[in-house]
Amino acid sequence: MELWRRRSDATRGQPFARQFVALAQGLGGGPPGLARFMEQIGPNHQLDGHFLYQQQVEAWANRRLAQHPQATDALWSLAALNILRQDAGAADHWLAQLEAVLPENPWPTTYRAAVLLIDWKPWAARRVAHAHPRFQEEPLLKTVGELAAVGGGDLTRLPALGASWPRAVEQ
Repeated sequence: MELWRRRSDATRGQPFARQFVALAQGLGGGPPGLARFMEQIGPNHQLDGHFLYQQQVEAWANRRLAQHPQATDALWSLAALNILRQDAGAADHWLAQLEAVLPENPWPTTYRAAVLLIDWKPWAARRVAHAHPRFQEEPLLKTVGELAAVGGGDLTRLPALGASWPRAVEQ
């Protein structure tokens, strides 16, 4: 028994696996991309409770990387999948790959530092954040780095964390 029937002339929507790739790439744009990503993930996880799209995206990304090892669409997709799966080690790996391919973009580093911090590796998170060339100019990256330092026990970083926090919230 079907609750509804699709009209024969109705257009088919884009499969979520394809949408996911575009949403994952949008993470490279910072908070607006993250907001779009999160807005779409919730409803699609309700519609696809078995997360079948994840297998499709992972297979596609691995094929793409076999042909183009620096394909940012595939790297973002694998990083995002592993963040959603709460696999910090794999997410760290793919975000590190993105850092190498996109050295000027602060967002792979920001997400990587956040993943490491959430995985209770504050000193690794601090090291990753502080190593980025734009650490001082990027409010969210700086705040994650300072939070990681404080979380690791370096209380001398509290003033820097307090100073960077308002700028990160505005971003």
